[in-house]
Amino acid sequence: IQSFARIALNQIITPDTMIVAFDAICQPEEKLLVIDGLPPGYFELPHAISHRYEKEAEEIVTIKMDEQEYDIFYQSILLQITLSALHIIFSSIPTRHIQWVGFNGWVKNDNTGASQGSASCILTCKAARDIFTAFDLTKSSPADCFLGLKGMLAESPQGTVAVRPIVSIGPSSDSGGAKQAPDHSEAVPKPPEYLPGEFKQVTTKIVGEMLEQVEKALLEGARDRDDVIH
Repeated sequence: IQSFARIALNQIITPDTMIVAFDAICQPEEKLLVIDGLPPGYFELPHAISHRYEKEAEEIVTIKMDEQEYDIFYQSILLQITLSALHIIFSSIPTRHIQWVGFNGWVKNDNTGASQGSASCILTCKAARDIFTAFDLTKSSPADCFLGLKGMLAESPQGTVAVRPIVSIGPSSDSGGAKQAPDHSEAVPKPPEYLPGEFKQVTTKIVGEMLEQVEKALLEGARDRDDVIH
């Protein structure tokens, strides 16, 4: 399930300059999938909204968002990524496997380029399938949907203030899957390194299940097994 989720999540379409990575852990006993999303940092997206040619200075001037406008823009990007991830999982994985999805958004935002420090969790939520699927994403704002999920956002989008993940990806002594996050987690999520043959393993399992369903349907309508074989 988590292999399929990782493959599905990385099909999210974003602009070329926006790099987003995901990792996922499934806890089948609770029908819960926990996603760690790694969206662009606060300082990684452009602030420009337009360009204007100044004839007198003979130069092109960049028109930029002010800090308040950019904060709103950046927050909206994070929420859209979150809601897109939830939508993909609930749409592609059957109800019998997943009823809950937790999402944590981690960013590196110290504005020092390649020497960025540890990541901070700046948004988190845990969505129930029935509640999320009741939202009309085409008519509700990302902020309203996230509020409806009782999600939490950090006070500062720059990552200087973090929130505690509602559920997090990490080892557990009894289940080995997702667990409740500690108050001060030092674990920093990294983009997933896919296992050799992961895609083949997932698709082979799906095809096998489909063939079993087809065989079962044929057997139910046949007089005996020989009719199906021939």
